[in-house]
Formats: sequence, structure tokens, C-alpha cells
Amino acid sequence: MNRGAALLGDRVFFVTSDAHLVALHRNTGAVLWDKQYADTAKGYHATLAPLAVKDRIVVGVSGGDSGMRGFGHRIFRRDG
Repeated sequence: MNRGAALLGDRVFFVTSDAHLVALHRNTGAVLWDKQYADTAKGYHATLAPLAVKDRIVVGVSGGDSGMRGFGHRIFRRDG
């Protein structure tokens, strides 16, 4: 499930269900980087849209319905 994307500069960002934030080049669609920000082996997953704030992308995790403690994470736009 994907709830949306964020645009910032020349990049498009989206989150995968296994808690990866992926950055694509806006014009070519090339993958610039792919960063895992939570461990699915610990029960975390993601269903949110990322949020662009200044030069960072804000993401978080899902799993609270199964007893997990959630958290948010800021990731720099340029290099993950």
C-alpha cells in the first residue's frame, strides 16, 4: 500500500511497506538512493506518505495496532 509521494527539488520520494524511503530523479525516474529506516523483523512496516520539510523528508512507521511503539525519522534529501 502506498499513500502518496513527496516532491522536493529534483527528487520524488515514496515509502515502501517494508519501511524503505526511496528517492527517484524527478525527470528520469532513476533510483538515486533507497534507505531502510525500520526493521521489519521487529514488526515495523510503513503505509504513510513521506512529508517534505525544508531539506529533509519526514517518515514514520506503522505497527501500533500490534503493540509496536512507533517513531518518526528525518532523512536528508540529498543523500538519505
